[in-house]
Amino acid sequence: MNAINKFNFNLLKVMETIISSGIIIIACVLFLNVASRFVLNNGISWAEELCAIAVVIYGFCGVCYAAACGTHVVVSVIYDVMPFKVKKPLTILSNVVCIGFALLWCYISAGYIYALFESGRASPSLMIPLWIPYSMMPIGFLFTAFQFFLILLNNLKEWDVIHNKLISVTNDLDEDDPSKLIEE
Repeated sequence: MNAINKFNFNLLKVMETIISSGIIIIACVLFLNVASRFVLNNGISWAEELCAIAVVIYGFCGVCYAAACGTHVVVSVIYDVMPFKVKKPLTILSNVVCIGFALLWCYISAGYIYALFESGRASPSLMIPLWIPYSMMPIGFLFTAFQFFLILLNNLKEWDVIHNKLISVTNDLDEDDPSKLIEE
């Protein structure tokens, strides 16, 4: 389990970096575009395209990161009032369904990436082949399935506790001990 913990720790660090840099890049490029339009009366032609690509990349990284943090969208009105004996199996079922959907969308998006690759389509201004940034879709879904799988393992290992995340959003990744992600 230690190798899996270390891999997941590093994966989440990479996702954190991609997400934060994507936001910084978008903010800087949009600021430069607005300043260019205001000062030079001419915007940067590739600014919107770069921002759209950055949103795709960091958005699908965010799906994986949200699964690990347990900050994905949940509707828990009925779940909250259920007894623990029902909550635990329902949590496990939920993890299995989430893994299934993430893998399904990974498969569907991989087909889309292949179609983009075969078509040779590229972005108009930057001329980046579109399959390159959009390849983050199947990668993000695959790693999301991996996060839900790790949560499922935690739930199966400890029957008296319900796990719905791997890390706390606040500072768990700031620690240098990846073994805290999955209990040994």
